[in-house]
Amino acid sequence: MMDTAYLKQNLGTCLTQCLAEISEKRPRDPIEYMAQWLYKYKENVMFINRKEEEQNQLVKEKEEFAIEQELFEKRKEEADQIKKEDEEKRKAEEERAAKESSSPTKLPPVIEAQEPPEEEAKKAATEAPAEEAPAAQEAPAQEAPPQEEEKPSDTSEEKKDEESKEETSDPAPTEEET
Repeated sequence: MMDTAYLKQNLGTCLTQCLAEISEKRPRDPIEYMAQWLYKYKENVMFINRKEEEQNQLVKEKEEFAIEQELFEKRKEEADQIKKEDEEKRKAEEERAAKESSSPTKLPPVIEAQEPPEEEAKKAATEAPAEEAPAAQEAPAQEAPPQEEEKPSDTSEEKKDEESKEETSDPAPTEEET
């Protein structure tokens, strides 16, 4: 019984097809015909298996090719996008250079990105008046002593006369006051 199960599993279809063909064709040497038929059957089965493997491989390669095509298209789109951005940057740079060369001051225009933040601008604004204020206070102090130095040679009466003249005359400044 074990022999019949083995034969059915491994040779069942092969032998039934071979015997059917031998009974149909009735060759002169049926044993030789059967041997040749079995060798050819084995080659045919191997050929069919190879074709199936090739078909499976072809399907896999088509899928991989489709994926590669999608990636290629994405890369192409990215390259086009990068090229477009570079073109826009180049045009913007050319426009900026043209503006710089056409400006009468020959100074580069201030770009918003180069401006200091508001906090720094406020800090600079508060520091600038603080530095100017001491200079303004020192300037009158320096001007006043030279006027007093010129007048000590005058007598007290002449001072009074000059003061009275100044009160009655034009408020226009004299050379000494300026």
